[in-house]
Amino acid sequence: MKKIIRIPNAIKKVLEKKDKTVQLRWDGSKIDLMELVYTLYLSGQLKTQSGHHATLYEISMAVYEQFGLDAPQNPSRVVSSLKQRNDPVELSIFCKALSDLYPGFIRCLKNR
Repeated sequence: MKKIIRIPNAIKKVLEKKDKTVQLRWDGSKIDLMELVYTLYLSGQLKTQSGHHATLYEISMAVYEQFGLDAPQNPSRVVSSLKQRNDPVELSIFCKALSDLYPGFIRCLKNR
């Protein structure tokens, strides 16, 4: 014989509520966002619904759209300009993050 469990109405309402997607707002620069996009691309871990690896353009469009921003028409050109920066260690959002995660990381880069 199965037991019938009655769920109080308050709990039932919470369980029935659909999860609302958290709305995030990008508060950094578009350059920092492009670094994030490029890192996702380089990881090779994002795939499209059809199963192929997402292109830089596809990732860029999806991420920028998520934040309600206009994606660059040519993300590859933006990445090329990022590679030309004079002091990427000081400017890069990733260098800042890596130096926080791994103290001494920046010193290691500068001594190369």
